[in-house]
Amino acid sequence: MEILINDIFFNDSDLAIIHGLTESTSCDCENIFLGIRFDKFTKALEMHGQIGKEIIELIDRKFIDYQDFVNSVDRNPFTESKAVGCPSIRVNLIKEAGFQVKCEVENDIYLNSTEIYKRMVTQAKNEIDFEINNKCYEELYEHFYEKVDILIDCFKYEEARIILLEAIEYFPDKQGFKINLGLCQRELSEHSAALKTFNDILKSDNECYLAYINKAILFRKLRKFNLSIKYLKIAGNIDKVDTQSIRELAITYGEMGKTKKALQYAHVLLDAEPDEEESHLILGFVYERMGKYKKAINTFNHILNEMNPFDHWALINRSKILFEKFDETDKALNDLKMAQNLGNPYAKELIEEIRNDLL
Repeated sequence: MEILINDIFFNDSDLAIIHGLTESTSCDCENIFLGIRFDKFTKALEMHGQIGKEIIELIDRKFIDYQDFVNSVDRNPFTESKAVGCPSIRVNLIKEAGFQVKCEVENDIYLNSTEIYKRMVTQAKNEIDFEINNKCYEELYEHFYEKVDILIDCFKYEEARIILLEAIEYFPDKQGFKINLGLCQRELSEHSAALKTFNDILKSDNECYLAYINKAILFRKLRKFNLSIKYLKIAGNIDKVDTQSIRELAITYGEMGKTKKALQYAHVLLDAEPDEEESHLILGFVYERMGKYKKAINTFNHILNEMNPFDHWALINRSKILFEKFDETDKALNDLKMAQNLGNPYAKELIEEIRNDLL
């Protein structure tokens, strides 16, 4: 495999950790981390003439410095070696050699990227010129952020929660990770833990808009509607431009049975964001709560026919009305099967409920 190498990490083992870029099938560059046996890596570098020799010499000098450090630690019984368990030598080719090198290498092992990022950050923190915007630190943050985002979108809240707890250890000041942790705790029905997470955020920042929003959603889930409304209105006063509080007010009033107020907020949302599927979803939800089932069906049809035929929430909501109010079981099941194929976690349960009702 051909890889454009940015960094090399290693200690006194015979394994080099290579951080670089490789071309994917879509011809876009992507980060890659490989574990390469040193004898293989050295042979690959030797194929690059003078450039390869310069990199090998640089590695040799770093390794001598590393050995001197380890020896000094071993001689001092009061010093705990920082070399154990992390790559204590880092060769940044751009910074230290002035170039990257494109090299054909055989990978011995693909390494877990989370572990590699953490090792990189550990190493970077031990460098004298370490700063919060260090590239390794940024890459670790982006790795955690993207991984959590994907897991939450796929409703994998338990996996996301585990990663978020780890991310917060590295980034204790990043409120976004804490917000998402509270969200996962809420969706996993860890209500007390979620409430504590949101309250802790608000203790350090009493104008954190998303903390109020998510706290309000938690109280709605607990059927404490007045508290939910209270925190949504606080959020709306903090950020008068963002529409998230409006959307949640429409949902909350709808679940309370105050459908006139819910409809008012749904129309405000639709006027503000007429091209957003979610605005139409909220309107359809409110129509269903009002008992205006044909209007609700027409709204979900509009989403699926005119905006996005793969909107799994529109499919879920339409299927429930088709089955419960219009006795169109086959159409309802077709919608649910499609929603299930699109990854909606509630579709399977609803399919089973319908089939049980038919017995």
